Amino acid sequence: MPLTGSVKPRILFSTKAQEILQRLSINITIGEKLTILDKSNVSVDCSAEGVPPPSLSWSKDGVKLTSLQSNLLHLRNIAREDTGRYTCTAENFLGFVSQSTLLSVRGRYMFWRHVENVVLEQCEYSFILVNLRKW
Repeated sequence: MPLTGSVKPRILFSTKAQEILQRLSINITIGEKLTILDKSNVSVDCSAEGVPPPSLSWSKDGVKLTSLQSNLLHLRNIAREDTGRYTCTAENFLGFVSQSTLLSVRGRYMFWRHVENVVLEQCEYSFILVNLRKW
């Protein structure tokens, strides 16, 4: 039987979606969807409340991230391999609740346009699907 004043955990979350095609450091809230360039730094905040205060754990694509029980998940110098679903779970004796953030990491690609083996111009962009014939 629950103690008087006990409260099942809950996580404060956001449903915002962002696509940032530059390298930077950014803080987001669990629940957001983020597309960002590789070599960026991302911190994901998972604020939870409950009585007694819930313990937190993190996973990526269903695999628990060991020894990570902080409300902040820090991802530094991210690479395309860091793309995935990051889930924060808050738990106390009354139950648990989870929220996830979808992170998509894009690389910055460099393409050159050649005519008769002479480089005419350089094009730098972050999108994967590009029709190079329309230069």
